Amino acid sequence: MDQPNWKMFILPIVVLFVFIGGIIGIINWQKSKDTAFPTIQVNIDEKGAKVKEKNFTITGSTEKKNKLWINTDETTVDKDGSFSSSVILNPGKNVFSMKAENTSGKTTVLERTLTLVAPANAKTPSRQKAVYTDPSTSVITGQNLSASGPEDAILPVLGFGGIVIAVVAYMKSRKQLVASMRK
Repeated sequence: MDQPNWKMFILPIVVLFVFIGGIIGIINWQKSKDTAFPTIQVNIDEKGAKVKEKNFTITGSTEKKNKLWINTDETTVDKDGSFSSSVILNPGKNVFSMKAENTSGKTTVLERTLTLVAPANAKTPSRQKAVYTDPSTSVITGQNLSASGPEDAILPVLGFGGIVIAVVAYMKSRKQLVASMRK
């Protein structure tokens, strides 16, 4: 009786690792697919608002455990999902970008404009926080910026391919093993 060749066992082991990786990829893909995009509600109307005071407090809410940024500053989200951030407005239009990110990495970006209507003889206030004033930026709402597009399908396709290869390799190595045991 011939001894089994160790090379017969390498391919099934490698394929088993591909199979397990594929299953993990399919599970992670399914979890990220099922997670909803975060929501953001703020105290500024979609059309923007005109204010007379240079100090303004942006308040609103999002889901608990979300991370939130107003422009580039991370803002604390309370246990109930509410947030509050004081800003100093410059004369004219001030554009604020609020970005919420959930635990799955999905993001929603919301932009609002505040216009400071100041008297003609008013001094320009000093900036305490950076105010983003580029009105040409597009509003992105409900997009998963961390993973979007055809690359989302790579892990499930590899997983399915790994499953097929694992089954074929197992069947082939089993036949070879049985044939070598009969000799």
